[in-house]
Amino acid sequence: SSPGGETQVIGFADLVRFTELSLHLDDRKLADLVGRFDSLVHDVVVGYDGRIVKMIGDAAMFSIVDPAQGALIALELTDAVERDPILGGLRIGIASGPILARDGDLYGPVVNTASRLAAIGRAGAVNVNQSLRDELAGDRRFSLRSLGQRNLRHIGEVRVYRLRAGSMGRHPVSSDVLRSSKGSR
Repeated sequence: SSPGGETQVIGFADLVRFTELSLHLDDRKLADLVGRFDSLVHDVVVGYDGRIVKMIGDAAMFSIVDPAQGALIALELTDAVERDPILGGLRIGIASGPILARDGDLYGPVVNTASRLAAIGRAGAVNVNQSLRDELAGDRRFSLRSLGQRNLRHIGEVRVYRLRAGSMGRHPVSSDVLRSSKGSR
């Protein structure tokens, strides 16, 4: 167990249409699909020194301390899944704020917010909370557009922003471009 209240970026990445896809796959193909997603998430999150908190079937929860690295993870994951001929689409919610770490899992309103932000997204969308938007403001690698207030289940009204790649080019982002930006921490 670690002390609570540490500010982190929490992300939820959720495969779109997974249930529908899984109905048409035999056990081996379904296992391949899940394995492919697990592997992709691992490569991207660990590549940015993030932590995979847990894999939940067709979803992944990750954490990282640095806001820009969290945004880069989200953009690269979205891009990689969009380019994959089998995985289809991904929607991601990322939020920053204080979390409680206990027994290897993370808890708190920020975790719930990130999860709900993913749930209201469409394929290819990365939704972020106000706190993370404020931390990314001014970083030209990112473009943030307000989606206004959204009522998130069991949370209430939250200002939501759509994250995209900034001056590096329009989303989807080339993984090579993102990787080259990792060295400039």
